[in-house]
Amino acid sequence: MSYTLATMFSGGGLFDLGARAAGLTPIWAVERDPAIAAVYRANLGNHCITADVRGMDYTLLPVPDWLHASPSCTNASRARGTGGGETEGDRQAANAICQALERLPRIFSLENVWWYRTFEAFQTITQQLERLGYDRDFWHLNAADYGVPQTRKRLVLVARRDGQQPRRPEPTHSKQEKQGDMFTSPWVGWYESIEDLLPTLPESELAPWQVRRLRECADTSFLVSGTPSSDGKGFRSEEEPSYTVMASPFAPIRAVLCSTNRDDDQPYENRLRQDTNPAFTVTANNKSLVRAVFFVEPQAILVDGYNGSQNSAYTYIPRAANEPASTVTASIGRVATRVLMEGRCVQLTPRALARLQSIPDGYVLPANRRLAGQIIGNAVPPLLAQRLVEANI
Repeated sequence: MSYTLATMFSGGGLFDLGARAAGLTPIWAVERDPAIAAVYRANLGNHCITADVRGMDYTLLPVPDWLHASPSCTNASRARGTGGGETEGDRQAANAICQALERLPRIFSLENVWWYRTFEAFQTITQQLERLGYDRDFWHLNAADYGVPQTRKRLVLVARRDGQQPRRPEPTHSKQEKQGDMFTSPWVGWYESIEDLLPTLPESELAPWQVRRLRECADTSFLVSGTPSSDGKGFRSEEEPSYTVMASPFAPIRAVLCSTNRDDDQPYENRLRQDTNPAFTVTANNKSLVRAVFFVEPQAILVDGYNGSQNSAYTYIPRAANEPASTVTASIGRVATRVLMEGRCVQLTPRALARLQSIPDGYVLPANRRLAGQIIGNAVPPLLAQRLVEANI
């Protein structure tokens, strides 16, 4: 049997893409940004309506089997440092979702940042679900547990009106030290997901203050080898960005990913992720950059650097080599994501960051970098969407 899907706040259709892989057929989508809606149509079809969800008459649209909504997380995002403040726009968006729910789809899902659960908007939606007779549950899901090379943790709600209980998708992957059963694979590392793209990336460079910060991090967190430098710490000078970082005398690493993004409930900080780790969460903010730093040997570091001054108080925190990356942001349209590789410094492209969101290469990204950044950073990872639908269809 074929089940239908409709989405609100549809963006570039990445939830739709994952749901389609799980067997759903998208029949309508609502996205208010004309440029983003055009990207949706180019990839998924002409059923995307360019409109504000608050102005739609949902009685004129067919009732889907599954309705999904990803309202804006701007005000609820913990990545903004304080949790933001709920606005009238957030409450109006929730009212629009409640209007669409009056059509009684069999299954409803919602995705947002974890902080969204504290908003009046979220309470409005859950109260409507209760009034309409839906069984519901929500979870704090980590995309890395479902094969996405990124530790993107999000609030995911599922509600059903068919007599069945919402089902949390079973993890398909797990953090390396938590392994020990035959049912999950190791987390997918960020390096593995983009390795084939690295030789083709455009030239770039790190700022001197960022090189100094990497020195500080490695000096306190790693044993370092390579060409000796004047500081006697095994680092090359700022003019020589290629050096080798080792996690221990016995465990050389190929790469480390650094991020200044707020990772879930943690404060803003620069974090290091080794090459076998998943990436940090991909977000839609515009204050950070992701860089991969590659060394002369098969070593590499991927750096998500803050677009700020050398006086930034942020510190680098090491991450294990088999962890995913943190949040990838929509800032790729404004700031660069860079990699040092065998004496070169190269910039991560939107396609490389799309890989960290599990967006397949067949998805056509817009040529405009800023627009591509919005679509990638605001996306529900398609692989997470697929696992959610498979668990509940």
